[in-house]
Amino acid sequence: MTRYSYRKKTYRRLNRAFHLMRKRGLLARANYLCCGNCAGSAITDMAENLIDDGKRTKDSILGCCFYHAQDNEIIDAYLGRGDRYWGSYEPVFPKDALHLRYGEMDSCGHGVIGLSTKEVGIIVCECLMEAGVGHRWDGNPGQTIRVDVISACEPWDAIKDMTWDDEPPVLREDDIPKLEVGS
Repeated sequence: MTRYSYRKKTYRRLNRAFHLMRKRGLLARANYLCCGNCAGSAITDMAENLIDDGKRTKDSILGCCFYHAQDNEIIDAYLGRGDRYWGSYEPVFPKDALHLRYGEMDSCGHGVIGLSTKEVGIIVCECLMEAGVGHRWDGNPGQTIRVDVISACEPWDAIKDMTWDDEPPVLREDDIPKLEVGS
């Protein structure tokens, strides 16, 4: 299987996970704006506008989850679609991982919107599991949820020793990593 095929599967499963998050009441955005600061501010503004315009109630917005364009470039570079990062941006995180930001939103006009950050993280992980996206999170609300780029396509344990020339394993429900939230 080529890296291109993995990229298609990665994006397809991530898109499904984000769709599930939105159905569960999160404001979920993929490849959202340029960086974490801009995306976090904009998604909070979006929540405020939805409430102010009467399109959603404050209680119906359970939190948010997003990854931004810099994260997306890491995926693209790793999977062979690009080799550049935003300006001089060099990722702090491993280049083979996507880091999801999630949590409640602190709004000037409406106070805190959403469940606690830990509760939002649990919802995000449940949606990732349902979509078949392998991920790692220790339950710490101060940590991002790490999606291993290749394991977004296949279970990590089955492919950790795989080379690009190997055939990918068949995904079984038992292979999908189970959520283990730390205390």
